[in-house]
Amino acid sequence: MKTIKQKFIIDESGSMSSQQNTIISGFNEQIETMRKEEKETGVRYLVSLTKFNSEAKILYKDKPLNEVELLSTETYAPAGWTALYDAIGMTIDTAKLGETDTIITIMTDGAENHSKKWKKAAVKALIDIRQNENKWGFVYFGSNQDAWAEASNLGMSNAVNYTTANTGSAINAMSRCRSAYTTSALNNVYDTTNLTANINKEDLLK
Repeated sequence: MKTIKQKFIIDESGSMSSQQNTIISGFNEQIETMRKEEKETGVRYLVSLTKFNSEAKILYKDKPLNEVELLSTETYAPAGWTALYDAIGMTIDTAKLGETDTIITIMTDGAENHSKKWKKAAVKALIDIRQNENKWGFVYFGSNQDAWAEASNLGMSNAVNYTTANTGSAINAMSRCRSAYTTSALNNVYDTTNLTANINKEDLLK
């Protein structure tokens, strides 16, 4: 059985307040979708969740799906700034060296403005190592910004722009990215550069 690690990094800054309910329901639906995928594909998922505002916090790491706590208004309450680099750096840095079969999905509606421990260059270096040597998949979902530019500056090969009105659809699109990564991993191909091919990106910008 192939074990895939899905690591979510989700923006919890103040600007996400209007999307709170959508993020909560969308994330919880992702967990339910992954549970179905486990039954249908034979893949075992281990889930990590990092959220970030003025500080980054790992809520849990590499949990089996039956132990994953769903989000609620108590555990996802947007406020504060955007410590994006700290969130990414912390999430990658807590994984074991050489660890493979991992996809990291990032969702944010704003640019970095509050990280204290990690700089862009250091985060990019980590991503380069994991993406190229350990075959990790990275997908950057960005709203109210040029997601392609932000992702490229961090060395990520996959990015999706979406409007705030399409936050729910963007979360649903994460399943397609994960499916693409899982399929490539099962075939021992590890195509980490084209994980967004099955997403209708124009619809997410309407």
